[in-house]
Amino acid sequence: MNIVEAKIIEEDAKIVMEWRNDSETRKMFYNQELKTWNFFWKEYSDDYFKEISLTPCFAYHEGEKIAFLRSSKYNIPQLPGKSFDIDINVSPDMRGKGIGASVIEVFCNKILSFGVDNVIAEVKKINLASARAFEKAGFVLFDEIIKSTKSGPCEIYRFIKKNVVGTK
Repeated sequence: MNIVEAKIIEEDAKIVMEWRNDSETRKMFYNQELKTWNFFWKEYSDDYFKEISLTPCFAYHEGEKIAFLRSSKYNIPQLPGKSFDIDINVSPDMRGKGIGASVIEVFCNKILSFGVDNVIAEVKKINLASARAFEKAGFVLFDEIIKSTKSGPCEIYRFIKKNVVGTK
């Protein structure tokens, strides 16, 4: 498995939108509405690539794209240092095959290599498979929060992985 930077091209965006619009995937997102091409293309090209040093990536296995990952600055006042979040969208064909934790771990290491102190993952409480994948990748439960969404309150686990480079 390897991680390769995504590009701001329609082909990549169409793959991500297709995965994102999968019915099971939508259940795990805060916004569960179907994305339309015009809206999603603008979001993908304008918002996903704001953090130049942390370009979104695809995870590949045997030459096939299996997951899309991205990260951005994350403000969490009770944590010292620089924090970023991590988002993963696994191809529907690859769900349940045990690849989530290894993909998360590789991408998390990439994020931490940019001098990030904390990587935060927000996981809907109902998404037990994702919670297990983050724990297998070395994340620990930080806290639980409730987020307001278009469809009402959403219970969230926040997981954290700290950068331990240079510590004993």
